Amino acid sequence: MTDRIIDFIGDVHGCGQTLGRLLRKLGYQFEQGAYRHSERRVVFIGDLFDRGPRVRLATQIARAMVEADQATWVLGNHELDVMSLVLIEGGQPIRPATQHALKLARATFSDFDPAELLSLCEWLRDCPLFMDQPEWRAVHACWDQHAIDWVRQRFNGASPGTSFSQIYRDEALKKSVARLVRGPSLPLPQGRYIQSSDGVSRKRFRVAFWIDDPNTLGDLVFQPDPLPEDLSEYPVDQDQHSSLPYYAPHLPPVFFGHYWRRGTPEPVASNLVCLDYCAVLREKLVCYSHQPGENLDACHFSWIESVSEWR
Repeated sequence: MTDRIIDFIGDVHGCGQTLGRLLRKLGYQFEQGAYRHSERRVVFIGDLFDRGPRVRLATQIARAMVEADQATWVLGNHELDVMSLVLIEGGQPIRPATQHALKLARATFSDFDPAELLSLCEWLRDCPLFMDQPEWRAVHACWDQHAIDWVRQRFNGASPGTSFSQIYRDEALKKSVARLVRGPSLPLPQGRYIQSSDGVSRKRFRVAFWIDDPNTLGDLVFQPDPLPEDLSEYPVDQDQHSSLPYYAPHLPPVFFGHYWRRGTPEPVASNLVCLDYCAVLREKLVCYSHQPGENLDACHFSWIESVSEWR
């Protein structure tokens, strides 16, 4: 894999038409049923499911590329959520189909025949939760080495395989997988809530996992919705600090998504690239093209504006 340029593509969320346009922009050609390139390879960072208008097309593109050895599909939280609603154990779905869960997965369920979605979810069990290469790493939301080691030990590798249901049966494994696909978060102090841009009231906020010595909650926040000013200045206590992972700047580059960034893409740290730029909100589907061994640089980002997906 190190001989090729690696194209890391962020959260597609059903923007299948935009994904095809981005691949063609990068020089991939659709041949023999899949997008292919002789000198490049794709790593999808997860969350191809849900929200957008062409979930089935997005997943068909990704699956065909994986099966043609042109890509790897790293699982995100939306894949896991759908898989747990579709895959059956003991005659029942692995996870109860609550109203909230069905609402999040509505775009996926409406775009698939049930038998086809079941087949896809069974296939996805063999996709990895992370990639750990000598010169780079990839995960959907957060590289937490303790969680990585726990998952690797329980699954004897990076893919759940036929042990997928254990994510929802083993509490320690569930927490480790959640750290990888949802990232770290902290509770808002004083029982406060914030109203996020997607209309949900939240009592926790997403935080960065590469800040060594934060003083305030505002130093840690990493999400599109800012904290209220008084909470932003709230001090970080030792228990909060010790509960968070830390990814040091001397470690290999990590490519991840999940966090709904906006604006012009750029690395978030010297060895960290976030690739979620709100494609499903009619903004950008983003790729970072990485030559293993090279330093990260904003000039290696490419993107397609996704607004035409809804026309």
